[in-house]
Amino acid sequence: MPKELQLYGNQIMYYYEDPTMDRLRMAIDYRGPALKIMYRECDASAYKHAITADSIFFALVNEKYNYGLYPDVDMDGVQWTSDKLTKHPVGYGGDLDYYWSAFFATGEFKWVDMVITNIANSDSAIAGPARWSCRANYRQHRKIKEYVDSKPELKEVIFADKKPG
Repeated sequence: MPKELQLYGNQIMYYYEDPTMDRLRMAIDYRGPALKIMYRECDASAYKHAITADSIFFALVNEKYNYGLYPDVDMDGVQWTSDKLTKHPVGYGGDLDYYWSAFFATGEFKWVDMVITNIANSDSAIAGPARWSCRANYRQHRKIKEYVDSKPELKEVIFADKKPG
């Protein structure tokens, strides 16, 4: 993975642990180079998906912390809000990234719960990525692990066919 994408991803994925303007400025500094790489290396659909997840992150950071950022919109011109995202239907597994972006922006566990809810989706193309992403973030993020560990019913759903490790 290119260094610029890794640096940007780390700023986004751990923002909720240190939601300061300085941390946000670092993310913004890495954003341009990262988006250029994605534009060059991704197909149009993947790029559009990445832009939407990115737009959700910045919109929800701005909504929660009132930083007065210029309104961020995705490639369809949608200006995301928590309310819009809550009502957004999950059409495929990749849409779950939007909930993770919201969690990383806000640190609010309602977004983790929305991903977990999709594990029960009858569409395996949604349920599988929901379970996989919950397991991956459980292993990678201490606060997610603590949250899931505090709710045995959630842990059971995530690890129904596998012991946590």
